[in-house]
Amino acid sequence: MYNDSADNMLTVFANYLCGTCLSISRKRIQPSNEGSTKFNGFSLKHVYGFLLIFSLILPLTMSVPMRGKRSSTDKSNESNGDKPHWVNPCPGVPTSSSGAQKRSVSEEDTGSEADFINSIVLTSKHAIYQAEKFREKYVMRTFSVDFEKHHSNWKSAKYGWLAQEVILPKELGEKLSSDNLQKMELDDESIKIYGYLQRLAVAFEQVTKDQREVNSEFQEEFAVAETHLKSILCELREIIPDSKFAIYRDANRDIMPPEFRHMDDHTYRNVRDWLIFRDYMNVVEYLIQVLEYFKTKTV
Repeated sequence: MYNDSADNMLTVFANYLCGTCLSISRKRIQPSNEGSTKFNGFSLKHVYGFLLIFSLILPLTMSVPMRGKRSSTDKSNESNGDKPHWVNPCPGVPTSSSGAQKRSVSEEDTGSEADFINSIVLTSKHAIYQAEKFREKYVMRTFSVDFEKHHSNWKSAKYGWLAQEVILPKELGEKLSSDNLQKMELDDESIKIYGYLQRLAVAFEQVTKDQREVNSEFQEEFAVAETHLKSILCELREIIPDSKFAIYRDANRDIMPPEFRHMDDHTYRNVRDWLIFRDYMNVVEYLIQVLEYFKTKTV
C-alpha cells in the first residue's frame, strides 16, 4: 500500500516526465557532431528512455487510491440504492413495497417457523463460539487484564446511541429468568433484537475498519464476527412478520456519533471496540435464550 508521500512523488515524477516530453517535442531537431539525431541536447536513446519510464509510471500513478475524507460518492451510496448490508441482510431476496425484505415463512406455517428458529439458534451459537475463542486473548493483549475482571470493570458502561430504548434484562454470561421469558411475545422480541443487531452492525462496520487500519492482531477475528452478525440478521428476518416492518425504520450510519467514529487515541478506541463487542455477544446470547424458549413452544 502506498503512503501519501509516495503518491505525491509518483505524481510529480509523472508530471515532470510529461512536461519534459512536451518541451522536447517543441524544440528543433538538430543533427549532432557524431551523426546521431538529438532533440535539444537529448539523444534518441534518452528520449526513448523517458518515454518508456513515462509509460510505466503514468498508469501506476493513476491507479493509486485517493485518501482523505469519505467521498461524496460514499455518502450518497445509500440514497442511490446501494444499501448497507444490515438494511439488506439477505442479498438476492426481493423486497416489499416499503423496502423491507419479504418474509419467507407464512404466519400459519409453524413447522417452517420451528425450522427457522432452530437454524437461527445454531447460527447464533456458532457466532458465540467464535467470539469466545478469542475474547480472553483479545482482552489480555489489549487491556493487560483477565477477561472476567475486565468485564466486571466495564459492566455498567453503556452507549445510549447503541442500545437506544432497549434494556435487556441480562448482562453478558447471564441467564434470563423464567419470569422474563414467560412475559415475552416472539414477534415483539424478534423485531426488538433485529433493531439492536442492526445498530450493532453499524458500529461493527467502523470497528472492523479501524482494526484493519491499525493492523490489529485481531482484525481477522473481528471481521469473522461481523460476518456472523450479517448471517444472524438475514436468518432472523425470516421469522419476523412483514406487519412488524410497517413502521420500522432501519438503522443508518448517522446513529453513530462522529466522536465515536474518529478516535485517534488508541485507548479510547480500544474501550469503544470492547463495549461494542461485549454488547454484540450479549445480544446474541439473549437471542439464543429467547428462541430456545419459543422453540419448545412450537414443537
